[in-house]
Amino acid sequence: MAWLSQKTKRRLEKKAGHLVVQCSLFAMLLGFAYVILYPFLFKILASFMSLDDMYDPTVMLIPKNWTLDIYRGLLQTPDYVEGFYHTTLYAVVVAVLATVSSALVGDEINGVTVRSMDELEDYVASYHPNVAVLTVPQSVAQPLADRLIGLGVRGFWNFTNVELSTKEDGVFFEDIHFVDTLLTLSYRISQP
Repeated sequence: MAWLSQKTKRRLEKKAGHLVVQCSLFAMLLGFAYVILYPFLFKILASFMSLDDMYDPTVMLIPKNWTLDIYRGLLQTPDYVEGFYHTTLYAVVVAVLATVSSALVGDEINGVTVRSMDELEDYVASYHPNVAVLTVPQSVAQPLADRLIGLGVRGFWNFTNVELSTKEDGVFFEDIHFVDTLLTLSYRISQP
């Protein structure tokens, strides 16, 4: 490469470095896409598996025996559409509420001020709520419940998809698991 000028060498080195960065970003993007899309792909392909495939440890993703039995069972169940509607409605409402509530801190809606978590102690001291509805990330659900129990809250309607508990007497949790209830519903309606 002695025949290349210094300027040309620098340009090639810069392009090579740029190409390495682009390839690295592309590899990361593919990895993220795999992590995000794999569960959806797995569930879709599993819906076409026969019962033998579901219990066969050698079947990982692609069914050996393709079948539409699950869909036939769903269509033959009279309450499926209503159950699916309600499950989807609940999931969408909770997701929308969780998303919107974080964006609205400080705003007033129909006379109700959306407050920050920093104001929790003051709010509970002023209004003395008995029940809290939890729609927070799983990682903060138990610490938040403990914090609220310490402030005197005794009932929890828990949409965090994690089991909450306490050693305090007189505290009650109603844990709502959308994924579990949807799977249970799907199983029940697929049974003859």
